[in-house]
Amino acid sequence: MPLFIEAGAGLDTITAIMFSLSIGFAMAAATPGIIIPKMIDYAKGGYGAKNNTPKMVIAGSTLDDLTALMGFLLFGIIGASLHNPAAGDT
Repeated sequence: MPLFIEAGAGLDTITAIMFSLSIGFAMAAATPGIIIPKMIDYAKGGYGAKNNTPKMVIAGSTLDDLTALMGFLLFGIIGASLHNPAAGDT
């Protein structure tokens, strides 16, 4: 917690919010290295074969990762564009 307070001390409020959202999206990403092999093992074992549950979980985790990546990039770019210390030097 002190790290985030110190990191955001020199930023204005909206920039700090944008960077916080960016980091939040980065932390929300699911780990494909854990999910995908386990779901493949379940599919090979016949678990969830009736409803294709392992394949749906893999597809859902992929969409979750894409959403997390896009949120990280979007809010990171917005935060970086709002925090421009050189703009006042003109």
